[in-house]
Amino acid sequence: MSTFAWFSCLPEDIRRLIFEMAFEVSHRKAKQLALVSREANTWIEPLLYWRIKIDTLMNSQPLRAFIRTFRSGSKPRDFYTAHVKVVLINDYVFEDFAAEFLPLCRNIISLSSRPNHASHLEGMHIMRSLLQPDIFPHLRKLSVMLGHEDPPELLAIFNHPISRNLTHLDLDLNFSLDWTGLKQLQQLRFFSLQPVLTMWISTDHHRGGAQLRALIQDIIPCFPPKLECFIIWISEHMMRMGAYNDAIDTLANIPPVFEDIVRGHLDTRVVMAAYHKQDLPWSRALPEFDLVQEFLSHTIMLRAPKFNKRLIWDGEGTEVFWAELQRVMRQRCLGARVWRKRGFHIDIITRFHRKYHQKTQDDVKSRSKRCCQCGAFEKSNGSLTSRVLQIWFPKLFPHTFQW
Repeated sequence: MSTFAWFSCLPEDIRRLIFEMAFEVSHRKAKQLALVSREANTWIEPLLYWRIKIDTLMNSQPLRAFIRTFRSGSKPRDFYTAHVKVVLINDYVFEDFAAEFLPLCRNIISLSSRPNHASHLEGMHIMRSLLQPDIFPHLRKLSVMLGHEDPPELLAIFNHPISRNLTHLDLDLNFSLDWTGLKQLQQLRFFSLQPVLTMWISTDHHRGGAQLRALIQDIIPCFPPKLECFIIWISEHMMRMGAYNDAIDTLANIPPVFEDIVRGHLDTRVVMAAYHKQDLPWSRALPEFDLVQEFLSHTIMLRAPKFNKRLIWDGEGTEVFWAELQRVMRQRCLGARVWRKRGFHIDIITRFHRKYHQKTQDDVKSRSKRCCQCGAFEKSNGSLTSRVLQIWFPKLFPHTFQW
């Protein structure tokens, strides 16, 4: 039996799953997958149009090709309405395409609007008219860039009707907002603020740390009830200097500036993040190296070329972002420090274990005795530690992190 005949014998849902997995592994070969057969084309083609980027930042040729296909009428307009779910747009005036295409995308679930300088005014005009619940009824993830000159209804984004059903919100701004309206977003689970620019927060270590802490403390009381995580993005320079100077302060027995922010002491839902272009330059022989690595293990550090910061919810490299976020939040819930060590992790019992060691020791011993009587006691330290964590950590971390 040939390979193709064997493949044809599989159930349709299995065949489709194989092609969808192949598409996820390599988007570059997606067009080749769509040409395998008519059946495969019906599976792959909707995935090709799942995310559309009206983007001229790097290369406008892919966008030109898409516009030609769109205007040729080879596909009906309702095809785009049915299959386009994610839109990233940074150019609202390129061939006058945005105003023609966006009203068709009524079923999008994720939208990122980052207008460039040339199309900023046109972008604000289009967004003001289209960003309505009746036009985008299924929109749940929004990423927008705001400036002082934007329309008042967009600056009051927390009070905007489109925000009521949002579960993910990402704001790119260089000024502070009135955060009280954040409480009204009853469905919001993930809130991202990027980037905290040098014109807003000082790059000086101590002054910048104090300003950043004040900003976070202003926002924390306004957290909506369902919020699971608040990601605050800072510059690569601020992250590096924060890690280095905190390490130096620790070695000099000086209270670190960023420790309460990075470790989640202000609020377990607050996570610091940055995107970088190169690895840290510090040598492992330096005394502050381990402290720097420990600092960064409590943060999210993403490679800029592999991560699209303009579409953090559903863009390229998003799976890495979510994996890192999940690692940090799990680390918060378990109370363990995870050090990055050349591709593997080392779990270390932290101050939490020392603080509650005596309190948990008696409970663990009593549990161990009961387990010994039934012959089910496991002697490994990992099992013993996991029992301790299961007993005490849910009591101390009431904010559960669910995906």
